Amino acid sequence: MPVILERSNPCSSKHAHIVSDTEYTADIQITDHIISAIGQSLAPRDHEQVIDATGAIVMPGLIDVHVHFREPGFTAKETIKTGAAAAAHGGFTTVVAMSNLKPVPDTVETLKPLLKKNQADAKITVLQFAPITHDLHSDQVVDMAALQAAGALGFSNDGVGVQDADTMYQAMQQAAKLHAPIVAHIEDASLMHGGVINAGPVAKKLNLPGIINQTESSQLARDLELAAATGVHYHACHVSTRQSVDLIREAKKTRGKRHR
Repeated sequence: MPVILERSNPCSSKHAHIVSDTEYTADIQITDHIISAIGQSLAPRDHEQVIDATGAIVMPGLIDVHVHFREPGFTAKETIKTGAAAAAHGGFTTVVAMSNLKPVPDTVETLKPLLKKNQADAKITVLQFAPITHDLHSDQVVDMAALQAAGALGFSNDGVGVQDADTMYQAMQQAAKLHAPIVAHIEDASLMHGGVINAGPVAKKLNLPGIINQTESSQLARDLELAAATGVHYHACHVSTRQSVDLIREAKKTRGKRHR
Protein backbone atom coordinates (compact mmCIF):
# COMPACT_ATOMS: atom_id res chain seq x y z
CA MET A 1 0.00 0.00 0.00
CA PRO A 2 1.42 3.44 -0.88
CA VAL A 3 2.50 5.54 2.09
CA ILE A 4 1.91 9.31 2.05
CA LEU A 5 4.87 11.25 3.44
CA GLU A 6 4.28 14.61 5.07
CA ARG A 7 6.85 17.05 3.68
CA SER A 8 6.68 19.21 6.83
CA ASN A 9 7.82 16.37 9.10
CA PRO A 10 10.83 14.06 9.00
CA CYS A 11 10.12 10.40 8.32
CA SER A 12 11.80 7.10 9.05
CA SER A 13 11.17 3.51 7.99
CA LYS A 14 12.07 0.74 10.42
CA HIS A 15 13.40 -2.72 9.58
CA ALA A 16 13.45 -2.22 5.78
CA HIS A 17 15.02 -4.92 3.62
CA ILE A 18 17.46 -2.90 1.51
CA VAL A 19 18.58 -4.25 -1.86
CA SER A 20 21.49 -2.42 -3.48
CA ASP A 21 24.98 -3.76 -4.20
CA THR A 22 24.35 -5.90 -1.09
CA GLU A 23 21.25 -6.91 0.89
CA TYR A 24 20.66 -6.04 4.52
CA THR A 25 18.01 -4.87 6.99
CA ALA A 26 18.23 -1.34 8.39
CA ASP A 27 16.37 1.81 9.30
CA ILE A 28 16.12 4.72 6.87
CA GLN A 29 15.65 8.34 7.84
CA ILE A 30 14.15 10.78 5.32
CA THR A 31 14.20 14.57 5.48
CA ASP A 32 12.29 16.64 2.90
CA HIS A 33 11.85 13.46 0.79
CA ILE A 34 15.62 12.87 0.68
CA ILE A 35 17.35 9.97 2.44
CA SER A 36 19.46 11.53 5.19
CA ALA A 37 20.63 8.43 7.09
CA ILE A 38 20.72 4.64 6.84
CA GLY A 39 21.72 2.57 9.84
CA GLN A 40 20.81 0.15 12.60
CA SER A 41 18.33 1.24 15.29
CA LEU A 42 18.42 4.92 14.38
CA ALA A 43 17.20 7.17 17.20
CA PRO A 44 13.79 8.74 16.56
CA ARG A 45 13.55 12.47 15.92
CA ASP A 46 10.98 14.96 17.17
CA HIS A 47 7.69 14.98 15.24
CA GLU A 48 8.91 12.08 13.10
CA GLN A 49 6.52 9.99 11.01
CA VAL A 50 7.50 6.34 11.55
CA ILE A 51 6.72 3.58 9.04
CA ASP A 52 7.09 -0.09 9.93
CA ALA A 53 8.80 -1.44 6.79
CA THR A 54 9.09 -5.01 8.01
CA GLY A 55 8.82 -7.29 4.97
CA ALA A 56 9.11 -4.38 2.53
CA ILE A 57 11.92 -4.15 -0.02
CA VAL A 58 13.69 -0.83 -0.52
CA MET A 59 15.95 -0.38 -3.53
CA PRO A 60 17.32 2.35 -5.80
CA GLY A 61 14.87 3.66 -8.37
CA LEU A 62 14.37 1.30 -11.32
CA ILE A 63 15.15 2.29 -14.93
CA ASP A 64 13.06 1.38 -17.98
CA VAL A 65 14.80 2.09 -21.29
CA HIS A 66 11.72 1.44 -23.46
CA VAL A 67 8.45 3.25 -22.74
CA HIS A 68 5.69 4.74 -24.88
CA PHE A 69 4.11 7.90 -23.50
CA ARG A 70 2.42 8.64 -26.86
CA GLU A 71 2.41 12.42 -26.48
CA PRO A 72 2.17 14.32 -28.73
CA GLY A 73 -0.17 12.74 -31.24
CA PHE A 74 -1.76 9.77 -29.51
CA THR A 75 -2.91 11.03 -26.13
CA ALA A 76 -6.00 8.79 -26.16
CA LYS A 77 -3.54 5.97 -25.42
CA GLU A 78 -1.22 7.69 -22.91
CA THR A 79 0.24 11.04 -21.92
CA ILE A 80 3.57 12.02 -20.42
CA LYS A 81 1.84 12.81 -17.14
CA THR A 82 -0.09 9.54 -16.85
CA GLY A 83 2.76 7.38 -18.11
CA ALA A 84 5.27 8.94 -15.75
CA ALA A 85 2.86 8.60 -12.83
CA ALA A 86 2.37 4.90 -13.61
CA ALA A 87 6.13 4.45 -13.81
CA ALA A 88 6.65 6.14 -10.46
CA HIS A 89 3.95 3.98 -8.86
CA GLY A 90 5.86 0.90 -10.03
CA GLY A 91 9.18 2.13 -8.63
CA PHE A 92 10.69 3.47 -11.87
CA THR A 93 12.44 6.80 -11.40
CA THR A 94 14.09 7.04 -14.84
CA VAL A 95 12.58 6.01 -18.18
CA VAL A 96 13.49 6.50 -21.85
CA ALA A 97 10.59 7.34 -24.17
CA MET A 98 10.33 6.15 -27.76
CA SER A 99 9.96 8.47 -30.72
CA ASN A 100 6.93 7.03 -32.55
CA LEU A 101 4.95 10.21 -31.98
CA LYS A 102 3.17 12.81 -34.11
CA PRO A 103 5.01 14.91 -34.97
CA VAL A 104 8.02 12.62 -34.91
CA PRO A 105 10.85 14.39 -33.03
CA ASP A 106 13.20 14.13 -36.01
CA THR A 107 14.49 17.71 -35.91
CA VAL A 108 15.80 19.96 -33.18
CA GLU A 109 12.69 22.11 -33.61
CA THR A 110 10.36 19.19 -32.78
CA LEU A 111 12.60 17.57 -30.17
CA LYS A 112 13.20 20.56 -27.88
CA PRO A 113 9.51 21.21 -27.01
CA LEU A 114 9.10 17.49 -26.27
CA LEU A 115 12.07 17.49 -23.91
CA LYS A 116 10.63 20.51 -22.08
CA LYS A 117 7.25 18.81 -21.74
CA ASN A 118 8.88 15.60 -20.51
CA GLN A 119 10.47 17.65 -17.75
CA ALA A 120 7.40 19.75 -16.94
CA ASP A 121 4.78 16.98 -16.85
CA ALA A 122 6.71 14.18 -15.13
CA LYS A 123 7.71 13.74 -11.49
CA ILE A 124 10.44 11.32 -12.61
CA THR A 125 13.31 11.63 -15.09
CA VAL A 126 12.03 11.09 -18.64
CA LEU A 127 14.79 10.80 -21.22
CA GLN A 128 14.04 10.74 -24.93
CA PHE A 129 15.06 8.78 -28.01
CA ALA A 130 15.08 10.55 -31.36
CA PRO A 131 14.31 8.56 -34.52
CA ILE A 132 16.92 7.00 -36.77
CA THR A 133 15.27 8.32 -39.94
CA HIS A 134 12.96 11.21 -40.75
CA ASP A 135 9.29 10.42 -40.14
CA LEU A 136 10.33 6.86 -39.13
CA HIS A 137 9.43 5.50 -42.57
CA SER A 138 11.91 7.33 -44.81
CA ASP A 139 15.43 6.31 -45.82
CA GLN A 140 16.86 9.71 -44.83
CA VAL A 141 18.97 9.53 -41.67
CA VAL A 142 18.34 12.34 -39.20
CA ASP A 143 20.99 14.85 -38.16
CA MET A 144 22.16 12.79 -35.22
CA ALA A 145 24.82 15.22 -34.04
CA ALA A 146 22.31 18.08 -33.79
CA LEU A 147 19.68 15.94 -32.07
CA GLN A 148 22.17 14.56 -29.59
CA ALA A 149 23.37 18.08 -28.80
CA ALA A 150 19.73 19.08 -28.24
CA GLY A 151 19.26 16.29 -25.69
CA ALA A 152 18.44 12.99 -27.45
CA LEU A 153 19.79 9.99 -25.54
CA GLY A 154 20.02 7.75 -28.60
CA PHE A 155 18.19 6.78 -31.78
CA SER A 156 15.30 4.40 -32.43
CA ASN A 157 12.59 3.88 -35.05
CA ASP A 158 10.68 1.68 -32.63
CA GLY A 159 7.57 0.30 -34.27
CA VAL A 160 9.19 0.36 -37.71
CA GLY A 161 12.16 -1.63 -38.92
CA VAL A 162 14.78 0.24 -40.96
CA GLN A 163 14.25 -1.56 -44.25
CA ASP A 164 17.20 -0.33 -46.30
CA ALA A 165 20.58 -1.80 -45.33
CA ASP A 166 22.59 1.20 -46.52
CA THR A 167 20.38 3.54 -44.50
CA MET A 168 21.07 1.52 -41.37
CA TYR A 169 24.77 1.40 -42.19
CA GLN A 170 24.91 5.19 -42.53
CA ALA A 171 22.98 5.60 -39.29
CA MET A 172 25.31 3.27 -37.42
CA GLN A 173 28.36 5.10 -38.74
CA GLN A 174 26.99 8.41 -37.46
CA ALA A 175 25.91 6.98 -34.12
CA ALA A 176 29.27 5.28 -33.56
CA LYS A 177 31.08 8.59 -33.98
CA LEU A 178 28.77 10.13 -31.39
CA HIS A 179 28.98 7.14 -29.00
CA ALA A 180 25.19 7.00 -29.19
CA PRO A 181 23.17 3.77 -29.15
CA ILE A 182 21.11 2.47 -32.06
CA VAL A 183 17.96 0.84 -30.65
CA ALA A 184 16.37 -1.18 -33.43
CA HIS A 185 12.89 -2.51 -34.09
CA ILE A 186 13.83 -5.61 -36.10
CA GLU A 187 11.22 -6.51 -38.69
CA ASP A 188 11.64 -7.11 -42.42
CA ALA A 189 8.42 -5.74 -43.93
CA SER A 190 8.94 -7.69 -47.16
CA LEU A 191 8.43 -10.94 -45.22
CA MET A 192 5.26 -9.87 -43.39
CA HIS A 193 2.74 -10.70 -46.19
CA GLY A 194 -0.11 -9.35 -44.09
CA GLY A 195 0.65 -11.75 -41.25
CA VAL A 196 -1.20 -11.29 -37.98
CA ILE A 197 0.11 -14.14 -35.77
CA ASN A 198 3.11 -16.47 -35.70
CA ALA A 199 3.25 -18.86 -38.63
CA GLY A 200 2.51 -22.42 -37.56
CA PRO A 201 -0.26 -24.87 -36.69
CA VAL A 202 -2.49 -22.31 -34.97
CA ALA A 203 -2.32 -19.91 -37.93
CA LYS A 204 -3.24 -22.77 -40.28
CA LYS A 205 -6.07 -23.95 -38.05
CA LEU A 206 -7.55 -20.46 -37.86
CA ASN A 207 -6.85 -19.79 -41.54
CA LEU A 208 -4.88 -16.67 -40.67
CA PRO A 209 -1.79 -15.37 -42.47
CA GLY A 210 1.29 -16.19 -40.40
CA ILE A 211 4.53 -14.34 -39.74
CA ILE A 212 7.66 -16.45 -40.08
CA ASN A 213 10.44 -16.15 -37.49
CA GLN A 214 12.85 -14.96 -40.16
CA THR A 215 10.87 -11.71 -40.44
CA GLU A 216 12.70 -10.78 -37.25
CA SER A 217 15.92 -12.79 -37.35
CA SER A 218 16.94 -11.93 -40.93
CA GLN A 219 16.98 -8.20 -40.18
CA LEU A 220 18.75 -8.84 -36.89
CA ALA A 221 21.46 -10.81 -38.71
CA ARG A 222 21.95 -7.88 -41.08
CA ASP A 223 22.12 -5.38 -38.22
CA LEU A 224 24.62 -7.43 -36.23
CA GLU A 225 26.94 -7.54 -39.24
CA LEU A 226 26.64 -3.77 -39.70
CA ALA A 227 27.13 -3.16 -35.98
CA ALA A 228 30.30 -5.22 -36.04
CA ALA A 229 31.55 -3.26 -39.05
CA THR A 230 30.86 0.15 -37.51
CA GLY A 231 31.50 -0.52 -33.82
CA VAL A 232 28.20 1.08 -32.80
CA HIS A 233 26.48 0.24 -29.52
CA TYR A 234 23.47 -1.74 -30.77
CA HIS A 235 20.33 -2.83 -28.93
CA ALA A 236 17.58 -4.98 -30.48
CA CYS A 237 14.04 -4.46 -29.21
CA HIS A 238 11.33 -7.14 -29.03
CA VAL A 239 13.52 -10.23 -29.42
CA SER A 240 10.99 -13.06 -29.64
CA THR A 241 12.44 -15.99 -31.60
CA ARG A 242 14.96 -18.72 -30.94
CA GLN A 243 16.86 -17.77 -34.08
CA SER A 244 17.30 -14.20 -32.83
CA VAL A 245 18.50 -15.35 -29.41
CA ASP A 246 21.05 -17.62 -31.08
CA LEU A 247 22.30 -14.77 -33.27
CA ILE A 248 22.75 -12.44 -30.31
CA ARG A 249 24.46 -15.12 -28.24
CA GLU A 250 26.92 -15.81 -31.06
CA ALA A 251 27.55 -12.09 -31.64
CA LYS A 252 28.36 -11.56 -27.97
CA LYS A 253 30.67 -14.54 -28.00
CA THR A 254 32.62 -13.56 -31.11
CA ARG A 255 32.41 -9.76 -31.12
CA GLY A 256 32.18 -8.78 -27.47
CA LYS A 257 29.32 -7.47 -25.37
CA ARG A 258 28.34 -4.28 -27.22
CA HIS A 259 25.28 -6.06 -28.67
CA ARG A 260 22.09 -6.44 -26.63
